[in-house]
Amino acid sequence: MVYSHGPSGGLYARLLRLVVPRVRVVHAFHGIHIAQYRTFTRFAYVAVERILRWLTARFVHVSVGERDAAVAVGISTPTRAVVIYNGIETMDVPDPSAFPDLADPTRPVIAMLTRFVYAKNLDLALEIARLAKGSHPEWWFVWAGDGPERARIESAAREAALDNITFLGAIPRPADLLGRASVLLSTSRWEGLPYALLESGVLGVPVVATRVVGNSEVVEDGVNGYLFPVDSPSAGVEALSHVLSDPFGALRLAANARALIADRFSLDRSVDRTAQLLREVGGAT
Repeated sequence: MVYSHGPSGGLYARLLRLVVPRVRVVHAFHGIHIAQYRTFTRFAYVAVERILRWLTARFVHVSVGERDAAVAVGISTPTRAVVIYNGIETMDVPDPSAFPDLADPTRPVIAMLTRFVYAKNLDLALEIARLAKGSHPEWWFVWAGDGPERARIESAAREAALDNITFLGAIPRPADLLGRASVLLSTSRWEGLPYALLESGVLGVPVVATRVVGNSEVVEDGVNGYLFPVDSPSAGVEALSHVLSDPFGALRLAANARALIADRFSLDRSVDRTAQLLREVGGAT
């Protein structure tokens, strides 16, 4: 049996079955990202995956939304698809001495843990910061991460004079930034199942995120955070305001976030579901 992850691994593993027919392949997509492909690339990807589908014993999806998207384009099947949420057990304890410049009590920190790529929709985050600069000048947007779009996004922030944004680049311990954060912002166009949102939940940081596949399975609107439409930066500002203007409400969101992560996204639960699947596919008892 081979358990493959992602496009390249999935291609190699399933082609292996043509050479070794007895191999059983379990494949995990970890995000269906065809929306960012050009027309020909999207057509080619879907065509190849539809062929590889016949060489796949089971498909693992990290969210219900990802499963439904894959089934809709014919690269997974309802009868062979299994949803296993990403699991998280613990987080590093935030270092109280980290990022001392962010310890200003008059400036709430809106953190982002992100990759600077198309899917993460950093242009929407820029627009939210631009709107907030006029209505909430005390808010401090602090973005950690790297990627191919980082230079462009930083340049756009400078051109727009958005001095309410600080770019940290890649950081070794996300927990240290979350320890300074009042809220985590996610502006993704889509997700598989976003690990940053799980990390925030473990540490009790409320989340404001776009209402898209993946995000909407971690954030229950008004329960452990807020969701807003992906095409409405003003709604994003309003959702952030809900969190930052209501300290007691934020504590409720934080407590609910911890409880939800423990119940739905525990590492033990994820491991048990994966082990059960592999036993089924392998014919073990």
